[in-house]
Order: sequence, then C-alpha cells, then structure tokens
Amino acid sequence: MNMKELVLSTTFTLRQLTNLLSELSQEEYNQKLEIINGNTIGKHCRHIVELFGCLINGIETKVVDYDNRQRDINLETDKTLCLCVIEDMINAIMRCELDATLFLVTDLEAKGTIRTSLKRELLYNQEHTIHHLAIIGIVVRQCFKKIVLEENFGVARSTIRHQQQVACAQ
Repeated sequence: MNMKELVLSTTFTLRQLTNLLSELSQEEYNQKLEIINGNTIGKHCRHIVELFGCLINGIETKVVDYDNRQRDINLETDKTLCLCVIEDMINAIMRCELDATLFLVTDLEAKGTIRTSLKRELLYNQEHTIHHLAIIGIVVRQCFKKIVLEENFGVARSTIRHQQQVACAQ
C-alpha cells in the first residue's frame, strides 16, 4: 500500500467513526455498558483520538510517545468535542509529510527510542482504530439496535479483501 492509499484508507476508517458518532446521542456516548465492563463508547473514542494525537504531534517533533498521552476526560464525555478533534485529525493527516522519519518512544527494558516512519505509525493507528471499531460495533449491535452500521464497520482491509476473494472463488 502506498502512502496516498494509506492516508485515504485511514481517513475512511476515521469517517466510519464520525458517521457512527453522528448517529449516537450524547447519552449513548456516555452510557456505562456492562458488555464492555462498565466502560463507555466515549472511552474507546478518547483512546483512539489520543493515540492519533500522539502521532500528529510526533510529525512536528519527530518523536511519537503513545504512553505519555493526555487522557483528556473531555474527549470521552463530550461527543461534539470528539467529533471536532477527529475532523482536525483528518485534516492534519491529509496534509502530513508523507515520507517523514520518526522516533517511537518505548518503555521496553530501558526507556529509549526506535526509528520508525510516518507510514508505519499511520498503519498502526489505522489497525488500532479498526480494532476499537470492532468492539464498538459489537456494543452498538447489542445495545443500540436502532443504529445501522456500515457493512464493513470495524473490519480490517485484509479481512475484506480475503472475504471478497473467497466469494469470487465460490
């Protein structure tokens, strides 16, 4: 996958999230749900947004530190704020320098950095988001049945491609 495809794919994944959030009420966004151990959809959204925020900040500083993120309660409780931040993230991703070298802060054995790239970290964030969308999708299908999710909501591109190949082979 080239960088342009990755940017488009990542923004598509983030659009899936914004489309869903547009359908959820503020109360549903904040509802503590037993199916996810008393957590909320808002907490999953905050987590997604904050990891992308670490990457976007890292584009400027050349250092990405996912562990040292803000954990802003406002993102998890204010759906409108979360939507605005996601829109800003999409715009930042579409403007980013495509071949940037970054350094990922790691806390393995001894704190240090690992050389990485914007492409690698964008792919990581996209896959991480898809993982959380899959969880959110389960929650929505079980708890908010009035909401109809997109066909491939929370499904990885590789899975979609595999399913298409299997369907064509049959």
